[in-house]
Amino acid sequence: MITYGNCVGKCNCNHHYAFGPQLIKEVLVYKYLGIELDNCLNFKLFKSRILASARGNMARIWSMGIRDGALSVKGAINLWMALIRSIMEYGAEIWGKDKFPEGERIKYNMARRILQCSSMTTKEALLGELGWWTLHARRNYKKLKYWYHIMTLGNDRNPKRVYLVTRSTEAPGSWATYINKLLVQYGVGHLLDNDHSLFNLDGKGNLESKSVDEHKRFWNSYIKGKIHDYEERQWWTEMTKDGDNSKLRTYVTFKKQLRLEKYLLSYADSLGRSMHTSLRTGTNDLEIDRARRFGIHRDLRICRFCNLNLVETFVLSCPLYKEYRDQLYRSIANVSQNKWNFFNRSENDIFILLLQGTGDEFQKIIFRIFQSYLVRCFRFRKMKELSD
Repeated sequence: MITYGNCVGKCNCNHHYAFGPQLIKEVLVYKYLGIELDNCLNFKLFKSRILASARGNMARIWSMGIRDGALSVKGAINLWMALIRSIMEYGAEIWGKDKFPEGERIKYNMARRILQCSSMTTKEALLGELGWWTLHARRNYKKLKYWYHIMTLGNDRNPKRVYLVTRSTEAPGSWATYINKLLVQYGVGHLLDNDHSLFNLDGKGNLESKSVDEHKRFWNSYIKGKIHDYEERQWWTEMTKDGDNSKLRTYVTFKKQLRLEKYLLSYADSLGRSMHTSLRTGTNDLEIDRARRFGIHRDLRICRFCNLNLVETFVLSCPLYKEYRDQLYRSIANVSQNKWNFFNRSENDIFILLLQGTGDEFQKIIFRIFQSYLVRCFRFRKMKELSD
C-alpha cells in the first residue's frame, strides 16, 4: 500500500514522478491494453477480473438455450469459445505459465452444462467427449504462435532483440526460458539450435510456403498437432492409471481419441443425447453405476427388473426392454438398408456400435434412433421402479 503526501508541484513523499509541471503518482497496478500489470507481475488482479467476467457470461449463456436443451451442442460450444474461453485466454501470450485451476474449473462446469451430464462425470470423460484441451495447453499454444511471429521479425525489431538477449542469458522465470521449456516439452526442442528449420519443418519448405503468412499458417497447424498429441497422451494416462478399478474402465474400451464425439452432433432431443452421454461416461441410473455411489461391490449390482440375476450394465439384455429393443433393431435395419442387422450380432458388438457409431452415412440417423430408444427405456424403467 502506497501512502501519498500532499504534494503540489514538487514531490516530498517519493511516490510521484515529475512530468513537466504535473506530478504523476507511482502505482502498484497499472492497466495496459486490457491487462492489469502489478509490481509483482503475478497477474492476480487480472485473473480475478476475467474469472468474474467468465462466470457472468457462463450464467448468461446457460439461459440462451442450453438449460432447456433447445441449443445444439455445436451452438453451445461456439458460445463457450466466443464468450468465455476468449476472455480467459486474453493476452495469454504473456501470462499463464502456471496451471490456473480456477479457470479449469469454469471449463469443466461449462462442459457439464453443454453435455447436460451428472456432476459425477469425471474430468477426463468431459474432455474426451468434447475433445477439449486443458486451458493451460491453450495458453501454451498462443505463446508458441506468438513466438513464431517474433522469430519471423527482423533482427532490428525490438521484440526479437529482447527475446534473443533473454534467451541467451537463460534468465530463470523469463518468458524466453519458458518458451524453451515448451519447445522441449512438445518435442521440437531442436528448433532452439537451428532457427532456420522453422521455415523447413516438413523438409519441403513448409509446403513450399511463399510468404511469411503462409509459413505462420503452417507453423500454427504443425504446433497445434504437437500439442494435441501431448494432450491426448496425458488424457489417456489419466484415464487408465487406475486400471480395472477405474470408473472409466468401460469408457476406455471404445474411446481412444481426444476429439469431439459425433453423436453430440446428431439432431436429437437433448434428453436422449444426455442419456447417451451418461451411458458412455458411467453416470447413469443403471445399477452398475448407481450402486457404485453407495460402495456396493460390482458383482452385487443386480438388475431388479428381471430374473437373469445379472449385473445391470446396459439395456440390451434385460427382457424388460425386449419389445423396445426389437423395434430398435428393426428400425436400424430399415434405415441402413439391412447393412446393420443387430439381430445377428453379439451384445458387445452392438454396445460399441451404438455408443461409438457405425462410421458411415447412416451413423447420424442411427444415433437419433438409439437416443429415442434410450428415452423410452429409461422412462419405462422409472415407471417400473415407482410401481414396485
